[in-house]
Amino acid sequence: MKNLLEKALEDRPLIDVDPAADLMRGRNRLQHRRKVTLAGTAAVALGIAIIPLALNGTSGSSNPNQAGSRLSSTSVPSGPAQAQRLPALELVAYTGKQIPGYRVASVPKGWHIQGGDASVLTIAPKGFKDKDFSSFVGKIVVMLQSKDAAEPTEGAVQEVDGRPGRLDVQGDTQMLTYQIADKRWMVIQAPTSLGWDGTQLAQFASGVKVLDNAEAGVG
Repeated sequence: MKNLLEKALEDRPLIDVDPAADLMRGRNRLQHRRKVTLAGTAAVALGIAIIPLALNGTSGSSNPNQAGSRLSSTSVPSGPAQAQRLPALELVAYTGKQIPGYRVASVPKGWHIQGGDASVLTIAPKGFKDKDFSSFVGKIVVMLQSKDAAEPTEGAVQEVDGRPGRLDVQGDTQMLTYQIADKRWMVIQAPTSLGWDGTQLAQFASGVKVLDNAEAGVG
C-alpha cells in the first residue's frame, strides 16, 4: 500500500500556483466593488440634492426667494392690477318721468330717476333696495351747490362744456362740482362703482338742465 501511494504521488502533475497573481485579482475585484459602491452613493446623494431644488421650484438658483417671487407674480396681481377700474356702465338716453327742479338727458344703463324735489334729484339702479331719494349712498345725486359754499379748489380739474369744474374722489364716492351758464355751481355726486372717469361724469353733467324752480340748499 505504501508503495502504491508513493507511486501515485510521483505520477501526479505539479500545479504552479502564483500567489502574486491571486493577490492582483483580489485587489482588482476590491477596486471594482469600491467604484460601484461610490457611484451608487453619488447617485443617491445627487437625487437627494435635486429633490429639495425641485420642490422649491429652482434650478440651482442662488436666490432662495426666486420661486416664491415667481409664484407671487403669477397668482397675485401687482399694485396696478389691483387698481383696475370696474367696467364702465353705458350712458343711455333717459325717456322716463322727470322730477321738478332738474332734468337729465341720460342715465347709466339699467338706472332710473328714483325721486327728488326742487333741491335734489337722485338716480339709482332699478330695484335698488333703498328707495328714499334723500339717501345718497350708492346713487347719483344732482343738486345745486350750497349757497354758503365757496368755489371748489380741491380735486382734479375737470371742465364741463368748457366751463370750470373740479373732480374730487373720496373713498367710493366721487363728486364733480362745475359752473353752469348763469355762474352758479352744480354738484354731481356718484359712486365709483359706476366705473366712470372724469370725462364720463362730465358727459352726464352736460345733459343736466337746471329748471327755474330749482333751489340751492344751505349748509
